[in-house]
Amino acid sequence: MDGTSGPSEETYKTIFQHAGIAIAVLDSDLTISSVNLEFLRLFGRTPQSVEGKKWTEIASVKSMEAIRRYSAQGPRAPALEYEITYTGLDGLERQILVRISNLPVTGGFVACFLDVTSEIHAGEALWEAEEKFQALFDGAAVGMSLVDLLEGRIIISNPAMQKMLGYTAEELSRKKFASFTHPDDVEDQWTLYKEMAAGNLKHFEIKKRYIRKDGAVVWARLVANVALRSSGRPAVVIGMIEEIN
Repeated sequence: MDGTSGPSEETYKTIFQHAGIAIAVLDSDLTISSVNLEFLRLFGRTPQSVEGKKWTEIASVKSMEAIRRYSAQGPRAPALEYEITYTGLDGLERQILVRISNLPVTGGFVACFLDVTSEIHAGEALWEAEEKFQALFDGAAVGMSLVDLLEGRIIISNPAMQKMLGYTAEELSRKKFASFTHPDDVEDQWTLYKEMAAGNLKHFEIKKRYIRKDGAVVWARLVANVALRSSGRPAVVIGMIEEIN
């Protein structure tokens, strides 16, 4: 032994109280023995209104049923996770992720609570944005595509582009833009893509020739904009292609 001691009980209490997640410790008979500051903040409680109470006195019906089922599985049961809807003192509904685990030494339980409302709303907003983008992308009267900046590969294309070039969506997704661009126009477009990849160019507009699947040449105007990653680095090119006479 080196004579050093581990963290003191006071240290553990400090960590428990100031953890960034709400925690409640329950005895084996489901009496709440202690809760931390984040629990009190999240649920708008005082220590006196919670500690010493039975879990069944303050928990939602869903939580009561969940912990009863969980406790019946025995001390080796894996942690249980579920979500509840909680209305705070401010009248706002929150989605709370609950995780209950066994405490083998005491025979009790520890319950952790995480407010995931913002994540759910962010996910819903992202889904709605993606749905709107997909509808605009698919329904656009002009050709549209997403192109990988490094390889010039078509990631996705819309029906208007597929009709203009005579390829199916699957066929285009296996191609690079150079394979259906007139040879004399490839180098100019690659030069512009390289400038985008380097972060020196965000937008360009050119007239170029496309080669249809049947070999016919189609003149079109390409308007290209770069889409950035969250880091600010270029990711893909969003191209809009309009056939011209």
